[in-house]
Amino acid sequence: MGFSLGYQRMTEALLQIHVPKGETRSNWLQRPLTASQIHYAALDVAYLPTMYERLRESLTAKGRWTWLQEECATVLQKFSAVDNSEDYYKK
Repeated sequence: MGFSLGYQRMTEALLQIHVPKGETRSNWLQRPLTASQIHYAALDVAYLPTMYERLRESLTAKGRWTWLQEECATVLQKFSAVDNSEDYYKK
């Protein structure tokens, strides 16, 4: 699928669904959010469960699912071993 896919390209590659990114640069600090921003935010997570299942199936079929689990465990271990939470932002 390529290196470093964003959410939009991944939904297209896995699900053949185009997710518009029109609100990417809108002002997310203003309140209330616009209806368009709320819809955009919902679409940003709507397809995650289906994509997870497709990716898991693909990695399992290729014998690479454990690779992902090992990589995730390494990342979690690295960040759970933070000694001084006051300096966490520096990492």
